[in-house]
Amino acid sequence: MRPSLAEAAVLIPLFALEDDLHMLFTLRSTNLSRHSGQVSFPGGGRQPEDRDRLATALRESYEEIGLLGRHVEPLGALDDVITISDFLVTPYVARIDWPLELLPSADEIADVFTVPLSRLLDTSLWSIEERRVSSRRFYPVYRFLGGRHDVWGVTGNMVVHFLEVVFDWGHPAYDPSRLSLPHLSSTAQARAGEGT
Repeated sequence: MRPSLAEAAVLIPLFALEDDLHMLFTLRSTNLSRHSGQVSFPGGGRQPEDRDRLATALRESYEEIGLLGRHVEPLGALDDVITISDFLVTPYVARIDWPLELLPSADEIADVFTVPLSRLLDTSLWSIEERRVSSRRFYPVYRFLGGRHDVWGVTGNMVVHFLEVVFDWGHPAYDPSRLSLPHLSSTAQARAGEGT
């Protein structure tokens, strides 16, 4: 890990409803200075009082959408993601109780919405583009078009990584011989038990 990277974590909340699993997302307020108006998972930067990055994800989820820790069952962590804004982000997958009365922060969150995994698994609802990181290196940027708001960028790539790990999912347009994922590290196993 480069010293210049700031630690952060997000929660990928899942819940069961009507014979399907659903994933919860937030739409960030347009008043925010960073990533305003973008879809994300609840989460943020690690603070000195956070015991670990899981504690960060839980604290930020409470601050952003009022999700109490007693309603969250952490299941494990996906690979760390390095963002273009120099954050090292750990995504934690968790089961949450449902239904819940959430209290989104008016200063940070414009909307909270959910998408069934059956729709996220539908490759026809995704688009993919290539982003160049050097003369020879590309990486895929995925955009999900089947929800109330488009899911794209780092969040979209986290969703795709989740689908790949859990369901062996693959987008038909993804050609691994041309694209690479330089922003993902191989730390899922090491982080899966953190904080539990």
